[in-house]
Amino acid sequence: MRDPLHAVNQTKDVVKEKVSRWTLYKQFLGNRSYLYNTMAMTALTFAIGGIGFWAPTYLSEYRQAGSIEHVNLVFGAVLVLAGLSATLVGGYVADFARKHLEGAYFKVSGWAMMAGFVSILGMLYAPFPWAWICVFLSCFFLFFNTGPSNTALANVIAPRLRPAAFALNILIIHLFGDVLSPFVIGAVTDASGNKMTPAFLLVSVTVLIGGVFWMIGARFLDADTKAAALAAQNERK
Repeated sequence: MRDPLHAVNQTKDVVKEKVSRWTLYKQFLGNRSYLYNTMAMTALTFAIGGIGFWAPTYLSEYRQAGSIEHVNLVFGAVLVLAGLSATLVGGYVADFARKHLEGAYFKVSGWAMMAGFVSILGMLYAPFPWAWICVFLSCFFLFFNTGPSNTALANVIAPRLRPAAFALNILIIHLFGDVLSPFVIGAVTDASGNKMTPAFLLVSVTVLIGGVFWMIGARFLDADTKAAALAAQNERK
């Protein structure tokens, strides 16, 4: 039989842990760089999830880019090539820009999102086969932010708190991002009389909003990064 006193103490510890965790989450969201980064990453994940799920259908049925089998094959190849190259190039460009530019990780991400906004518009209205170039650029500029955004997220949080910070970030960006976007795009398509272009215009606006969040957050990034580095030094003492 469990010792009643021990059980009470365990319960108190659990309650205390829950209170501490919620306090920790409030602390993360009070960090301006963390907050703007998470909102921008949510917009990014919303766009990636929606495009990944619906783009083949849209390109095949609405843009007449070919059969669904052909579009799936080409789009899959574009997605892999753009994702790999953009992740590598984005990290390199952000690291280079950091030596010369304040808030570089966020500014590079913000500029990429704005370029992605233009590319998505090209995907919607450019004639094929030229529109495939816009499809590639859209995917490229969306994945361009992977390295800079995650690096910035780590840099503005003290090392011992990073696991919890990343956990909260991952929960938010997926819950309100790629989990939600396919349903939203489907609902907008239905509400538009089975027209998918308005739904993808919504995606493009979301990308633009994500870029704005990163540009605003760039004002706070360097100060928050220095504060996290100072906290790390104090932890080691």
